[in-house]
Amino acid sequence: MQPKSEYHKPILALSAAFLVSIAQGQSPDANYHLAKQIRFDSSAGGVDYLAVDAVNRRLYGAGLKILDIDGDSVVGALPLHSGQGYALAPVIGKGVARLGTIFDLKSLTTIGHVDVRGDGALYEPVTRRAFLFNDTTYVVDIGTARVDTFFRVIGTPEGAAADSAGRVYVNLAAPREVLVIDARSSQEIARWKLQCLQPLGLAIDRQHRRLFVSCLQDLLVLDAQTGQLVARIPMDGAADELAFDSAKELLFVPHTTGKLALIHEDTPDHYSLVADIGTGKTKRVVAVDPVSHRAFLWNRDGTDLVLSIYEP
Repeated sequence: MQPKSEYHKPILALSAAFLVSIAQGQSPDANYHLAKQIRFDSSAGGVDYLAVDAVNRRLYGAGLKILDIDGDSVVGALPLHSGQGYALAPVIGKGVARLGTIFDLKSLTTIGHVDVRGDGALYEPVTRRAFLFNDTTYVVDIGTARVDTFFRVIGTPEGAAADSAGRVYVNLAAPREVLVIDARSSQEIARWKLQCLQPLGLAIDRQHRRLFVSCLQDLLVLDAQTGQLVARIPMDGAADELAFDSAKELLFVPHTTGKLALIHEDTPDHYSLVADIGTGKTKRVVAVDPVSHRAFLWNRDGTDLVLSIYEP
């Protein structure tokens, strides 16, 4: 029996007939198109991660600015030095930015601060805590604005995801592994070896327990329970952040210089590329609103930032 971390043969094959079906737009998801662009000057600040609060209808990551995603307008801003990277908890009405700013999701006012310095950030729904990843990972109780615990990560953490059963997953660009953490104990429970280059972005299909690992030349699909490889999809370039729309069973992967791949989950073990949309040069990060199904990407035009919005 092969170890679970070894590769299987690719499940996706791109035949000439398959490519024709994409060009003809036979799948409804192939009709995603650029609907709007919003320009921000350099005063908006830098960009790194994007995050959607689907309950309160907000987009975070436009520099320090916060957008209403129904009206496509700026409705607030976070303080300087908050950092781009967000753990949003609509169930308790609060969020934390990666450098420790805690804010109210409705009023957008700052309500606290914790002394942390994270990079990637996520909200874990079982323990209702935030995990802020860096060389040191901080576990923050957002409700009480305190650091519950912290621990060192051996490796270089990149993308992260949480399931609905108390597990947290983190891509380690070095040494090319997925780290699995028990959210309740904050203890490492597994490391799954990845035979790919530069694993960065990570997304999850919670219903079918599938992890999507974006690497330099491949998108890997793993069983989130065992780490078993179930699909490998050829890809040009790794996404820093990718997104999965569970209602559409559609994965959004920004890659190379100016492409957004839309990959449909036909079954939990079989996937089809339904569109490869030209986007221009982007930051290779994407966020998707699960209500409107719109996708948000960053472009750069000189010193200005341009938020590009794609709709089905």
